[in-house]
Amino acid sequence: MTTVASLKQSAIPWSYKYKPPDSNIQYDVQNTCSIDTSLQMIFFLWIRGFVPHSVVEKDSLLLETLNNVRKGKYNKAQHDFLLGKVLPKKVEKVGNKEYWNCWSPFWDNKPVPELFNAPGIMQMIWGNCSKMGENCPFHDFFQKKSTDLRLSKILNLMKGPKETIQELIYNFHGIHVQSCKGEKDDPCPENGMRQRHVGASFSSCPWVITIHGHLDFNAIDDIPKNVIVPPDTQYSLASVILFNGQHFEGISLDAKNSQGIHLIYDGMNEPEKRIQTIKTDDAISTYAYNYKVAELWYVKVDYSSSASGSASLSTTLKPDGIPNLEQASYQPSYSLATPSLKPVGIPNLGHTCYLTILVQITFWVLPLKKRLIEDEVLNRGSKQIQPIASNDLEADSDCLLTALGFLKTLLITMQKSMIEKKSNLRNIMKKFCQMSWPVCA
Repeated sequence: MTTVASLKQSAIPWSYKYKPPDSNIQYDVQNTCSIDTSLQMIFFLWIRGFVPHSVVEKDSLLLETLNNVRKGKYNKAQHDFLLGKVLPKKVEKVGNKEYWNCWSPFWDNKPVPELFNAPGIMQMIWGNCSKMGENCPFHDFFQKKSTDLRLSKILNLMKGPKETIQELIYNFHGIHVQSCKGEKDDPCPENGMRQRHVGASFSSCPWVITIHGHLDFNAIDDIPKNVIVPPDTQYSLASVILFNGQHFEGISLDAKNSQGIHLIYDGMNEPEKRIQTIKTDDAISTYAYNYKVAELWYVKVDYSSSASGSASLSTTLKPDGIPNLEQASYQPSYSLATPSLKPVGIPNLGHTCYLTILVQITFWVLPLKKRLIEDEVLNRGSKQIQPIASNDLEADSDCLLTALGFLKTLLITMQKSMIEKKSNLRNIMKKFCQMSWPVCA
């Protein structure tokens, strides 16, 4: 069983000395805090069940490394990972000894494409031009732009000083309307304005997205716990990287349970103090003096997996080191999207507050909203809908089909209103009310 005590025993030490069994060379490796912290955070994502084992096992070296960390074979784990993933920048040889200096920026040390790379195409949609297909005069230009957005590199975003984390993701994916020059390298298919957004499915999004830059947070609770990669792939905050100008520390959060166990790691400490528990409402300076937030890791939330939830205190391990998800006792806590996401509110049209609350709840339960938007029942006709007859409500199939159509339109408009200033929510909601609840007409 994985407990806090066992997690504390799986703490990678800063720097190491190692002589491989089949080599005469003694390695003295220094300044590994960037790599150690990255590897320790990946270990927590795996051992706590926040990233599926089926994803980790695609990289045999990574799986072997994580198992060696769990078994306490730190030197072998670090050395194999360094040798296979990150080559040292400075090497000095003296006889049969090699001295490695592995200092490097933290954001350069995530050579694990299975976790950090986008596995599929994140298609760019270019307003009316996408609907026109090859008939669009700028088809070739936009096709190339869409191809460039396959995101073969790590999705590592730099946050500006004035934008929120969610705005950063929206801006990166081009979800906005912007003016264009109308020149060869910047065509204007829509009267001087270019509308664009990315269509990214759950499977095409990377398991982990990282954000660094201007991250001025006083406490962990100040950081948005959830973000959305459009149209509706949700991510939860799982790791926070701290930096004081010379050394890195890492915080592993319970990505599925805000009341769960949150750990801070520092490889320079003594073994019993390398991993300690923290409270997310405490100021960061109380447990990491003079450190600032340098990077955030958000992990993808898989609603379809029965393994979602908090595994920090109850995951059992098989003999080969694979987390036994079938026997784990999880505490699912499906977080709704972060409060920093604020779509245009639905206007009150009289006594409609109860109805608008129900619509808002439907909108923020992402799996339900996705199913309602994508459902093809409207194309199949009212015969597919069972009529309702009760003491409180009578509605035939045609009436319910019309209501479903209005609800679908309303949800789509609310989604668009998150990135557009203008909205026709009032008119749609008024029609919805008049049709389904005559007293509010």
